[in-house]
Amino acid sequence: MKGEKINYLCDIWSFGLVLLELARGQFPYPVTRAPGIIEMLDMIQKDPIPMIPDDGRYSNEFKDFIGRCLEKSAKKRASAIELLVFLE
Repeated sequence: MKGEKINYLCDIWSFGLVLLELARGQFPYPVTRAPGIIEMLDMIQKDPIPMIPDDGRYSNEFKDFIGRCLEKSAKKRASAIELLVFLE
């Protein structure tokens, strides 16, 4: 979104967002603040990464996995291989 080359790492980010939504039971970004796609993209770029609540229901490993998927910089985001190794 910031001039970075689009590749499968975008799918890793999307996967992390889906996992986060399933865990929380709701979309991780407040849709009331983003009535359109441009506003949503702006919020995704500028707001902190949404995370799992630290309420004891989720393991630190799961929270770390989500964080690795949702890293905003594609260069720093975990690859599919890194995520698979992380799960071992």
